[in-house]
Amino acid sequence: MDVSECPGEVQSYYNLLLTIARDKSYVDFTDDSIISLAAEWYRNGKDPEKLARSLIYLGIVRYGLNPIDTLPYVHLREAEQVIKTHAIENQTLQVLLYGYLGDINLRNRNYPESEVCYEKGLEAGKKAGNYRNYVLAYINLFYAKIYVGKTEEAENIVLQINAMDSIPDELIPSVKKVNAFFYQTGPTFKEAIIHSVNDSLKGMYDTDKPGVLFNISQFYMKLNRLFIDEENFTVTPTGTCTPFGKKMFVTVNGKILQCEKIDHSFALGSISEESVLLDLDSVVHKYNSYLEKMEAQCKLCKRKKSCTQCLYFIPGIDKNKAPVCPGYTGDAAFKYYAVSCMDYLKDHPYLYAKIMKEAIME
Repeated sequence: MDVSECPGEVQSYYNLLLTIARDKSYVDFTDDSIISLAAEWYRNGKDPEKLARSLIYLGIVRYGLNPIDTLPYVHLREAEQVIKTHAIENQTLQVLLYGYLGDINLRNRNYPESEVCYEKGLEAGKKAGNYRNYVLAYINLFYAKIYVGKTEEAENIVLQINAMDSIPDELIPSVKKVNAFFYQTGPTFKEAIIHSVNDSLKGMYDTDKPGVLFNISQFYMKLNRLFIDEENFTVTPTGTCTPFGKKMFVTVNGKILQCEKIDHSFALGSISEESVLLDLDSVVHKYNSYLEKMEAQCKLCKRKKSCTQCLYFIPGIDKNKAPVCPGYTGDAAFKYYAVSCMDYLKDHPYLYAKIMKEAIME
């Protein structure tokens, strides 16, 4: 159907409905051009509910195209603001919104925020009277409760799910996984995994291979998180290259360095006309000693997952017993940093999208 000659309102509504239909039919999206046009038109229009819906689906499409992109979160939060500003009482829309916001926060390991989103989704599901969405919201909320350590509340959710009169067929595997996660019994785990695989073999694998593989990977990812105490992991800086891991720099007087930017006192060895002097045991000992000095600070730093601080630029790293990292970020500083980043993305979404789509990263 060609709507290019139709008025902008008709084109935008058609693009929105087409996107919704494709999403409901599990059709893979190859780009976000159609829904982007709809969202842009509604931004300048006078229909806040359609604006909110188009922003939600713009977030959904971009989340499908690139789950690690930041833009989906920006679009969904913008949609939430539109709903609040205009007091839109569309519960089905809110179920969709908070379900995806919860998923993104869960993926980013922001468990408290994912819990809040899933709670809102559950409340909206109750008001909407959509039984499937209600059950799904309960399932999502279960994982959030587990990750924030609210075991008793998680158990209560499991009991409520298991006490339901009927579960939609497509959600039975998910309910099996919930029981497997909570009770952690061998037979239940095995049954849950079998359900996951069987789900993939019921004609879905050929039509939605990426989606099936993604769902299975998510299952095992969540499983691993239950067995691993991530909060007590030893964390060391990620902004430092390991010796000989990336490149090597040789000075004019024969010193071997990890790169050309660091001080010559951190030489790994030397080269002369007669031989190469390289004590690998000494290199390992020095490098590990630098890391050990920073472990306590790194564990508390809020930017530990995106650290850009090079060890060799920390004052006194080779002399002091307790050097202070200049890149350390506490709670307040990180919140300010995160808000600044999100504000910039909100002000420049299309510039950011262009970078994500066209910039070559190696």
